[in-house]
Amino acid sequence: MSKNNPKHRPIRRLLRRKGSQDYFTGIGWTNQIEQARAFHDSLEAAQTCAHCGLSEVEMVLRIEGGTGDLYCTSLS
Repeated sequence: MSKNNPKHRPIRRLLRRKGSQDYFTGIGWTNQIEQARAFHDSLEAAQTCAHCGLSEVEMVLRIEGGTGDLYCTSLS
């Protein structure tokens, strides 16, 4: 099967500021989704929020190369 098949593209867990399209890079924010830090699981994303003092963020699940969110939930 092709890598372009959505069933075989990895899902990325990202942190995004609520009300914007800015994604957390690990050291700051970017509107370039390709530069966003991906997290292994929701616990790692939540721990990063606590460790970095992030607020008003949501966790987004997105298929690699996709244009829309699969899922989005508020973390703070």
